[in-house]
Amino acid sequence: KTTPTNFPMSRDRADPFLYMKLCRLLGACMLATLLAGCGGMQAFEEGKVLLSEGKYEQGLAKLEEAVVLEPKNTEYRIALATRRSSIINRMVSAGEAARQAGQISEAEKIYRQVQVLDPSNVMARQGMEALALERRHRQTISEAEALFKKGEKADLLDALEKLRPVLSENPRQKDALNLKARIDEARSKE
Repeated sequence: KTTPTNFPMSRDRADPFLYMKLCRLLGACMLATLLAGCGGMQAFEEGKVLLSEGKYEQGLAKLEEAVVLEPKNTEYRIALATRRSSIINRMVSAGEAARQAGQISEAEKIYRQVQVLDPSNVMARQGMEALALERRHRQTISEAEALFKKGEKADLLDALEKLRPVLSENPRQKDALNLKARIDEARSKE
């Protein structure tokens, strides 16, 4: 029969060294549990600071670390998902604005950053495709401009032919529209 006084681990009957070992083991387990929780919290806070500094890739990595350290913490999981989505949406908008402003290199840099954060992001992929098209259009317009500068009637017609696919793919391409207007004016003077 086991009673508190004859329980094998009661203080007055137990081996004091065994009792101390168990207390240390229990303390170590509690400390490890506490530190694991603190590690998640520390990573989460570091991630928020990095994000506020505009260091998106590092900040999201820290939030991911917090989620790994504390996978059951819904606050961390929700924060990671919403922050990632918000950052990616802002970056895609900035990339589109840069593309619309003709800042192709800046737009490409932003779209590539989005693809690092979310490799399957459709908007970033479409943005990169639009940039490739814009580069091709600029090259074609440059070739048409060279033909226009020659000034001969045949060259003006060739320049118009070069512009036709550009304006077909993007009827609002301002450089192509500007060059077309100049070609039409030159042709009308002949």
